[in-house]
Amino acid sequence: MDSASEELPGNPPPVLSSSVSLEDMSYQEISTEHVIHWPGLLLRTSHVTAPEIDSFIPALAEDTFIIGLGGQPVRGRAKFSRNYDDMLELGKIVLLPRGTPAAQHTSGGECGLLLLNIDSSFLGSVGLERLDMDPAHVELAEQYAVWDRLAVEIGVTLIGLRDSHNPSDNLYAESLIHTLALHSLRQYGVFPAKFERLSGGLSLTALRRVKDYIHQHPGNDLTLADLSKLANFSVCHFSTLFKASTGQSVHQYVLEQRIAEAKQLVLTSSLALAEIADAVGFADQSHFTRTFKRIVGTTPGALQKHRKFVQNPRKNLQDQDA
Repeated sequence: MDSASEELPGNPPPVLSSSVSLEDMSYQEISTEHVIHWPGLLLRTSHVTAPEIDSFIPALAEDTFIIGLGGQPVRGRAKFSRNYDDMLELGKIVLLPRGTPAAQHTSGGECGLLLLNIDSSFLGSVGLERLDMDPAHVELAEQYAVWDRLAVEIGVTLIGLRDSHNPSDNLYAESLIHTLALHSLRQYGVFPAKFERLSGGLSLTALRRVKDYIHQHPGNDLTLADLSKLANFSVCHFSTLFKASTGQSVHQYVLEQRIAEAKQLVLTSSLALAEIADAVGFADQSHFTRTFKRIVGTTPGALQKHRKFVQNPRKNLQDQDA
């Protein structure tokens, strides 16, 4: 990351007296395509259509990642608290801390952008729970055109979950957002903090309570917040302790339990496959079939046909000869 030695054209952006939210940002020649809200995060995908853009970003109320999604590499000259001059391309991020206005001139052509707006109270709670930081003093340092593979991969994965109707994907998204928040604090936090590593796992009583709840609600839209309350832990601590106890993430465990329940229904019930998929929390039958085959080794349709053949082999042989 190189600092520009010359000032940007025009006056530097004024420091605003009050912060504004991401919803109030206006970008010349940048079209918004998708806006998605998750607990702790606002995600926005945009597309830059002009070969050259002069833009002003007012002081935001939240810390914001800006990630390139491909297209042509863009040359960026920006003024945050200092000047920057570097190439913006796939795999690089810009981190604009809350309360920091910015001016930027970009040139080079069309490209996709992903904006991840991290809620400040959420970031503070993660800092307190995992790094023993004072939530009131959690602060990230600005970054411009730096490589950050983890943040990029999390952002791209979250985009892929935007149209999902699978309840278990909400757990996956929450886990990714917590990982992004923790990564941001450890990588870009202004004050270094010692990472607290948890040993052991959940107590047998807490683990049984959580597992029983998951087994009893296979079709429900489970969230990390709900499950962590059952164990009386914060979301971050619960996720770490659950994996230490089971060897699996919460998302992986819930998915395998839903498929186990689905397999039992395929073998013992007369429900159609679409009804079984819905009963275990899959709104999309094709997603259900793919997940079932990956975990069980065969499709639910093939298993259902095998069950019918075993139950009445003579009739099935007669049907084949007919």
